Amino acid sequence: MQFILGCFSLLFLCPYKISLVPLQILTGEKAIKHKMVLAMSDIVLFLYRLAFLLSKRKIPLLPSIIVKLIRIVFSCQIGLGAQIGRGCNLGYGGLGIVIHSATKICDYVQIGTNVTIGGKARIRGIPEIGNRCVIGTGAKILGPIKVGGGSFIGANAVLIKDVPSRSLVVGVPGKIVKTDININQYI
Repeated sequence: MQFILGCFSLLFLCPYKISLVPLQILTGEKAIKHKMVLAMSDIVLFLYRLAFLLSKRKIPLLPSIIVKLIRIVFSCQIGLGAQIGRGCNLGYGGLGIVIHSATKICDYVQIGTNVTIGGKARIRGIPEIGNRCVIGTGAKILGPIKVGGGSFIGANAVLIKDVPSRSLVVGVPGKIVKTDININQYI
């Protein structure tokens, strides 16, 4: 328990943590703000991964306490079975994000605030998000769908169908408005 509290306090004492894989090079004051946001996201993901590891090792109660702590402190709900890849970034430290426990999120995905990734009533299956996707604020990704790598999901879009790789999706319900995009132009 002291080890967990020590790791937790270390993360809070180092708010200017540098991201492992910066998606763009920032300078000056903007860089400091960007690193602070990434640090909050890193804290949430560190705590989640710790809870996930403890859950896999069948340690009782502690994973549930950590998940509840994430929910209370960061207003972020990540189910205890979600697979989240390396370099993922949760907007504003995960504020309002809900991720189903069976969701699979690949590497270097940016998720905006108030995003919901989960199942659909009476339909079995959970979303899978590909590498280097950007999911805009308020987007909803529902049901057994796959979002291809390098795709951009616009703000408040509602996805209920598969999205091919390198696509731009906007609207309710989500419509593909552009294909073969370069994701770096939308970051």
